Amino acid sequence: RGKYPIGITTLEVQDPFGLFTFTIDLSKKHYYKQLYLTVYPRILEIPSLPLHSIEREKVQSSQLIQTEEPSSVSGIRQYEYGDPLKKIHWKISSKYQDIYVKEYEASSDPKALIFLETTPCPIDKIARHELEDQMIECTISIVNHMLYRKIYTELVIYNENRQQLRGNKPHDISYFFDYLSLLSFDSNLPLNQILTLEETTIGNSYNIILITHNMDYNLFNRICILKQLDFYPIVFLIVHNMYLDRDVKNMVVQLNDMDIPSYMISTAERLDEVLEDLT
Repeated sequence: RGKYPIGITTLEVQDPFGLFTFTIDLSKKHYYKQLYLTVYPRILEIPSLPLHSIEREKVQSSQLIQTEEPSSVSGIRQYEYGDPLKKIHWKISSKYQDIYVKEYEASSDPKALIFLETTPCPIDKIARHELEDQMIECTISIVNHMLYRKIYTELVIYNENRQQLRGNKPHDISYFFDYLSLLSFDSNLPLNQILTLEETTIGNSYNIILITHNMDYNLFNRICILKQLDFYPIVFLIVHNMYLDRDVKNMVVQLNDMDIPSYMISTAERLDEVLEDLT
């Protein structure tokens, strides 16, 4: 997965006796045009996801109690001239030294909010690429599943900046696909810290889908707290066969015991087959 330069960039010429050698750097020629090969992630048709359907009356009642207005936070964007100060998201604004504001949406239909962790994987280079590609494949397949069913979907990623992609129809998959195909894993924020920053913006009508390669006790506790607060987290833990951890396996089992759908998917498995085996 990614974009790779291909073709000849340098030409080296040598006489048969090895007396002289000269090199031509083709990239500096005016007629030279670099070619690229783009490798896109695979999109799998997954059978189903354990999404929670929320009654409209329950959602509206909860929104009125928490926000005193018939709307919930639907997202975050950068500040624009004229935005009221009460909409500013102070935690994220402080983190990125720029002003971000909360957006509100009146609709109470269930939604999917996906968080993808993009911290570097501390393993060898080949295994790291396999792990990252598996995370991207799982993410784009889940997004495709949502959009195909016209479920309002948001994908939140923290790299150098906070990125948020939205869609609610099958045609929107192209925006997610193009972005995820070239995404780099170089964030310094683990998923636990991302959830801390985002916790005040998550509406009660969201199914929260967490995709990570790093399950620790801080994240485990955060997920349990989300469940206690009547949110509906779904966890996808992507692991490499060479780096399996017994404690991580136990945490996944405990999450499922608490009715938090959690899946541990290795780089040698396919998301659609794992979900099909569990249905």
